Amino acid sequence: MKKSVLISADVCLIIITIIPVILLLAECFNSAVNGVIPWGEDSTFIYGIPAFFNTLGVYLVYGFVLVVLWAMLFLVTTGFTVFTVVFTKKKKADS
Repeated sequence: MKKSVLISADVCLIIITIIPVILLLAECFNSAVNGVIPWGEDSTFIYGIPAFFNTLGVYLVYGFVLVVLWAMLFLVTTGFTVFTVVFTKKKKADS
């Protein structure tokens, strides 16, 4: 019972960690395809890789607190995953 709860919690943590990355990449790809007007420039659109990195940079700089929180969540998830793997291997060896 405890093993299945740990695995379920680990899967939920992994999904919660991956969702913000997927949303950020979707926004960056959208900017690359549809273009973006960079700040401090005239009103011309940029497309492709420069637009992708412009959007990525804006989100990372202005969402720095969220990036730090996500990094902490990533570390917790990684540690919990290692703990779960070690615990389930130990349980399997005991059985």
